[in-house]
Amino acid sequence: MGERAIVLEAPDLGCELIRLRRWQPADAPELEKAWMDPVILSDSVAPENRSLRDARKWISRTDVRRRAGLALDLVVADAGSDALLGEVSLYRFDKARRAAEMSWWLAAEARGRGFATRAVNLLAAWALDGRLTAVLAEIRTSNVKSLELAARCGFDLLRPADGSTPAVFARRAQRG
Repeated sequence: MGERAIVLEAPDLGCELIRLRRWQPADAPELEKAWMDPVILSDSVAPENRSLRDARKWISRTDVRRRAGLALDLVVADAGSDALLGEVSLYRFDKARRAAEMSWWLAAEARGRGFATRAVNLLAAWALDGRLTAVLAEIRTSNVKSLELAARCGFDLLRPADGSTPAVFARRAQRG
């Protein structure tokens, strides 16, 4: 395991509207659809190859990435139907600082209903409860909804955007 690796178990988190769960093979068609969404493509990093086969392969490797300390990728699912609404992830773990970056996206039909706020708050609170000391988010200024979400979820601006460099936000563990 590399010096910068932090391996987190996949948590069992949820609330009245959503739950965070591991990716499943049956999620591949929805992931492929998300990878084609222009909003997600403009604000996130999607893989170059985005076919259904590629989605299946990506999903099959989520636990490998988690065990290697590379990423914790979780589905944001409807609490009742278990339908895929989006994703929330921790990645770029920094063992020395006990920090990680967080990203999120929602499918078009799930936007504007509070799901992302709940997902980000659930995962950030869990991560900052003794696992990490900080969760960071890099957000492009064009991604107004994510900028607003970061503020709602208690992230503080660390570095404003500068030209092509996104703004950096941090949510820190409570000291006490």
